[in-house]
Amino acid sequence: MNGDQWNKRLRLPLLILWSGLLLFSAHTPAQAGIFGTFKGIMELPEEIDRLKEDYEQVRQNYNDTMSRLEEAERAAQSAAQTYESSQQKLIQENEKLQSQNRELLQMVLELQQSEQERRQKASRFRTIVWTAVGLVGGYFVLTRGMRVVLRSR
Repeated sequence: MNGDQWNKRLRLPLLILWSGLLLFSAHTPAQAGIFGTFKGIMELPEEIDRLKEDYEQVRQNYNDTMSRLEEAERAAQSAAQTYESSQQKLIQENEKLQSQNRELLQMVLELQQSEQERRQKASRFRTIVWTAVGLVGGYFVLTRGMRVVLRSR
């Protein structure tokens, strides 16, 4: 066998071996895409499980948040009712105190009026007493003066 024949016989197996090495050692973009697609397909169940776990976690957080929100709403409603009832009590108490204030003001006015009347009566009484004292004193002075005048004559 000469060299030319030997080259022709080895050419096909070498070409197959070479293409096999290229196929497994250096991926062409098309092969990389195919392997990536197969790899992605193989990883889908794990990703779906992870997404389910994430969904359940988000759903649980949502439910917790909603329950806290409902609890806060109930607390706010309770506080509003308490505030409203205390406000009603304070309004009633305020009306009662205003009524008492009106009564007390009326009593104070009556006391002031009676005090003024008492002072006027006391003033009249003093005037009458001093007038009586003056009349008695004047009568005494006048009678003494007349006695002195009549004796001297």
